[in-house]
Amino acid sequence: MKFDTKKRGQISYVMIGIVVLLIIFMILFLTNKPFEKTSKIEQEYSHPVKLFVENCIKDTVKEGIRKISSQAGYLDPYAMDFKFSPNPSSSDGIFLGDTFIPYWYYLGENDIFKSNRPPLCEKGCGYEGYDSIEDNIVLYLDKNIYSCIDDFKSFPQYDIEEGQFSSDVIIRQDDILISANYPLEISSSNNSKISFSDFEVSIKSSLKDAYDLAYQIIKFQSNAGFIETHVLNMLSLYSGIDKNLPPLADLQIGGNDLRFWLKPDVENKVKDDILDLVRLIQVQNTKNFNPIYYMDRSGKNAISQGIYNAMSFTAGEKYYGNLEVSFMYPYLPINLKIGDSQVIFPKNKLPMENFIFDMLGLTIYDYTFYYDMSFPVLITIKADDLTFNFAIESNIRNNLPLTSDMSLDRTESVGTTPLFSSPTQRVNRTITIFVKDAFSKKPLDNASVYYSCGGKLFIGKTKQGKLSDKFPFCMFGGTIIVDKGGYSKKEILFDNHESKMGETFWLELYPLVEKNIEVRKIPEKYISYLASKKYSPDFKKIIYEKSEKLGKYDRAIITISSNETNIPLIGFLSIGDAESNNDYLKEEVERQYEEGEIDIGERDRLLSQLDEIDSNIYAIPEKLDLIPGTYEYEAYLLYEKEISIPREIEEICPCSEILGICICDKEELVYPEQNFTAFPIGGASTNIKIYENIYNKKDTLVFYIFDSGTPASWDDLKNHKLATDYEAYGYMLTPYLKRSGEMA
Repeated sequence: MKFDTKKRGQISYVMIGIVVLLIIFMILFLTNKPFEKTSKIEQEYSHPVKLFVENCIKDTVKEGIRKISSQAGYLDPYAMDFKFSPNPSSSDGIFLGDTFIPYWYYLGENDIFKSNRPPLCEKGCGYEGYDSIEDNIVLYLDKNIYSCIDDFKSFPQYDIEEGQFSSDVIIRQDDILISANYPLEISSSNNSKISFSDFEVSIKSSLKDAYDLAYQIIKFQSNAGFIETHVLNMLSLYSGIDKNLPPLADLQIGGNDLRFWLKPDVENKVKDDILDLVRLIQVQNTKNFNPIYYMDRSGKNAISQGIYNAMSFTAGEKYYGNLEVSFMYPYLPINLKIGDSQVIFPKNKLPMENFIFDMLGLTIYDYTFYYDMSFPVLITIKADDLTFNFAIESNIRNNLPLTSDMSLDRTESVGTTPLFSSPTQRVNRTITIFVKDAFSKKPLDNASVYYSCGGKLFIGKTKQGKLSDKFPFCMFGGTIIVDKGGYSKKEILFDNHESKMGETFWLELYPLVEKNIEVRKIPEKYISYLASKKYSPDFKKIIYEKSEKLGKYDRAIITISSNETNIPLIGFLSIGDAESNNDYLKEEVERQYEEGEIDIGERDRLLSQLDEIDSNIYAIPEKLDLIPGTYEYEAYLLYEKEISIPREIEEICPCSEILGICICDKEELVYPEQNFTAFPIGGASTNIKIYENIYNKKDTLVFYIFDSGTPASWDDLKNHKLATDYEAYGYMLTPYLKRSGEMA
C-alpha cells in the first residue's frame, strides 16, 4: 500500500504541534500554580490588617503586664477575697493612693504567716497554680484588644468581618509567647477576599526574672527576718537615754533626771527616722547593688563598715543583671507597742531601790525597752520593660525578728477559695436578720450584712430593718457582721451547716455620738473624804465639785479603748495648757543660757523655734465619738516643770538594834539632790461605764484622773503614788455628765 508522502508530512506537523501545545500547557500548569500559592501566603503574612492586629496584641499585652506587675501580679485585687483596710496590719496588703498591692508575706489572723503570691503560670514554669499571672494577662488581652482594634477604623478601604477573639499566653525565660485565634474575612474594593484567624507573636519581657527574684527575696526574708534585723540595727544606733527613742537596753547609774517618752512621739520618730532607712537595704546579686565603704584606713571604724555590710543580702543563687531592686517604707500607719501604756518609763521609775546604791548615795535606772512592731515595706523590681511591685509586712516582737518556715504557696496558706462567693455554695435555707437602732429602737435601713468564713462576702443591705437571704456553707469559724456608717459594728458567731430550718437574728446597733470632753483631776487630799461618800445619792456631783481643773504645768495623757463595742475611737488624748507649756520651755532655754549650758546663738535659735510652735498642739479635743458601753481607761498626769528635791542626810544603824537602841555607831546616809524636768504626779487605770444619757447632746463628758501632788522632799519621793496605787478607788472615775453652764 502506498502512502502519500505529502499527507504523511502534514500528519507529522500536526503531531509536533500537539506535543508543543502539551508542553506549553504542562509548563503553565507546573509553574503558575506554585507561584500563585506562594503569592497568597506572602500576602497573608504581610497584609496590613494582619500586621495591625499583631501590633495591637503586642501593645495590649504590654499594657496588661504593666498593670499586673504594678499590683503584685494581680489584674484586679478588688475582685479577690482579700481583706482591705487602711491599717496595713489589719489588711491583706497596702494602699498606695487608689492602688492596692497585696502582701507576698505577712502575719495574718491567728498569728499565722500567710502569702498572697499568685502563681506565675498554670503549668511548666516552676511556679504553677490556678488564677496565675498568665491567666490574668489572657483576661486583660481578651477584654482590651477591641479598644486597640477600634472596629478597624484605620482601614476604611476594606470590608472586614470578625469573629470572637481568644488567646493563650506562655511566659518564657526572656519573652512572652501569645497565640490568638481571631477569625477575619477581608474584602477589598475589587471583590477579592482573604481570610485568616491564627496569630502568634512574642514580646521580650523580664517578667519571669522579676517574679523569680521577688520569690527569692520573700524566701530569704521569711527565714532570716532581714528587714527586721536592719530596723533593729538602726534602732540600736539611734536610740538611747539622751535621744528621742527609748533604748533597746541601757543602764543609768548616778543620774538625777528621770527620762520618759510619749508613745505618739516615739511612733512618729520611728516612722520618720528609722523606717525611712529601709531604703538603704540592697540585694547583692542585682544590677543596682552599690556597696558602701567607710572611708577610714585607721581600722578604728570596723564597726561602722560592719553596719554598712549588714545592709545587703543575696537573694538566691542567680545573678539578676537586668533588674534593679529598691525597698521603701510607704509612710503608712504602723503598730507599735513598748510596754503597756502611752507613757514609756524605765523599769525602776524611782531612785534608791537598790540597797548597795542606796549606801553609795547613787540612783539607778534600768532603761531596757522591748519593741513590738508591725510595719509594711514596699519592694519594687525594675527592668527596662516593667516595674514589679509587691509588699511585705515586717514584724518585730521583744526586740527580735518574727520569722516562720511557712509555705509560700497562696493555695496552701490562705483558706478562702473563689467557691465561697459562688451562688452554688449557698446553703438551701434562709437566714433572716432584723436590725434596730439601739437607742431609738426603730428599724435600721441600709445596714450592710457580711458573712465571714476565712473570706468575707457581702450579702446585702437591710430594707425596713430586715434582710433575708441564703448564706454560704461554713463548717466552723463563721461570723455574721452587720455594719453601718455612724454606728457601732456587731458580730455574731454563726456556722452555716446544711439544715432544713432557717435562722433568725435580732441585732441592735448604737449610733455614735460626738461628745464634748473635759478632763479634771482628783487631788489626793480628797480621796478619803470621797470614799466616805461612796453611797451618797449625790456621789457623782460631789466628786465633780471636789475635782479641779488641770494646772498651768499639768499634762494629762489618756487612752480609751473598747474590745466590746468595736467603734473607731481616737484612743489617745494629750491635754494640757499649750501656752503654759511653751512659756515653761522658754524659761528653760533662758536658764540654760544663763548657766552657760548653751551659747547665745543656740538660745536665739531655740526661742525662734518655740515661737513657731502651733499653740493648738496640746489643745483639748472638742469632741470624741462614743457609744454606751464599758471601756478600758488609762491615764497619766505629768507635771511639766522642773522639780528639785533637796539633799538630805539620814542617820541609819548599820548593825542590829536592841529595844530600839543601835548597838554600834550610827552612820549617815546621804540622799543627793534630785532635779526632774518633768514628773508623773498621778494617773488612773480602771474600766469605766458610759450610759445612754450621753445622747443628751447639750452635755459635756468629764473624765477624771488622780493627782498625788508634786514631791518636795525625799519622804514625798519615797511615798509617791502611781496610777496602780489608786486601783481600789476606780469607782470614782466614772465619767460625769456635766450640764450646760454647770460650774465647779
